[in-house]
Amino acid sequence: MKKIAMVLSLGVTSLVLVACGSDGESGAAAGSATTATTTSAPAPSPTSTPASGGGGTTSGPAATLDVSTSQFGTILVDGGGRTLYLFEADRGSTSVCSQDCATAWPPYVVSQVPEAGSEVTASEIDTITRVDGTLQVTYHGHPLYYFAKDTTAGAVMGQGIDKFGGKWFVVGPDGNPIEGG
Repeated sequence: MKKIAMVLSLGVTSLVLVACGSDGESGAAAGSATTATTTSAPAPSPTSTPASGGGGTTSGPAATLDVSTSQFGTILVDGGGRTLYLFEADRGSTSVCSQDCATAWPPYVVSQVPEAGSEVTASEIDTITRVDGTLQVTYHGHPLYYFAKDTTAGAVMGQGIDKFGGKWFVVGPDGNPIEGG
């Protein structure tokens, strides 16, 4: 029994030493491969928003604010094509949507100011710091949100809903609410 334990111990030690040994690549080359893998990873989905109301922070490639065509005309979307909304109860660039509201309407949260896509005015894109310390994207001074029931790109199920003290609207490329629908 002692021989088996000793043989297993030597085998495990050999595997550890082999795993820790050099594979012949320089540190820079190995680091480059890791970096490429990291930057090509998809951003977390905003639908994974915690119940506390914080939004999913995008990581990896820079977030993008873009436009798409919908039944309401040209509207703002994130880089993945998910519809973005504004809340008429927000006061200026201050978000009043938290807790249950932020669960139903997750804020568009990022780690840095998004890049401007086509038909989006870069100077109108900014962020605000939410109570929880996360950065929420604003456009034309309006905090932007997702609707939790919009589970696919292009869905606009939140348009015109009157909930949490105000109405929710998709946003046009001019930064104003599109109130039709």
